[in-house]
Amino acid sequence: MCKPGRPMKYKFLLAPLNDNRIYCPAAIVLEAMENGLWRPLNNGESLQRQKLRLRHSLARFSRNHDFPYEGDGLYIMKGQAPQRGWYGWRWKAACGL
Repeated sequence: MCKPGRPMKYKFLLAPLNDNRIYCPAAIVLEAMENGLWRPLNNGESLQRQKLRLRHSLARFSRNHDFPYEGDGLYIMKGQAPQRGWYGWRWKAACGL
């Protein structure tokens, strides 16, 4: 059963995720940029700031949809500490895909 509320704004970013791969919010943003699914707006806001806002939105999404706090596993990005991540199927299921 769907929860009432606003339609998912970033559903198009979650649709192409691989069901059996772990993603953290930053990985979703990077993959979307690499695949041409998301481009920064030309609104005077820096690229770093726009990416940060999108990552924060996805992190809130994971909390609001009761993803397990410990994550499904760790996602390791070069030069950064390991981050909690969740399988693609969990991201998709939370937005009704």
